[in-house]
Amino acid sequence: MLDLSRPCEACGKMIGGGFKHCPKCQIYFCLTCWIELMYIQGKLPLECPICGGKLIIP
Repeated sequence: MLDLSRPCEACGKMIGGGFKHCPKCQIYFCLTCWIELMYIQGKLPLECPICGGKLIIP
């Protein structure tokens, strides 16, 4: 079961329903931080800033 009440690993806000997930290091991003990461990296799919894995929608 997916826990939607967990905080975003980047900003600490609750992730709710819109977030990205890294399968390697199990980091979760809220949608706002994912969009900011998209502007920083400028490509899709995004790479996890921790381990370099591809961020996916669970």
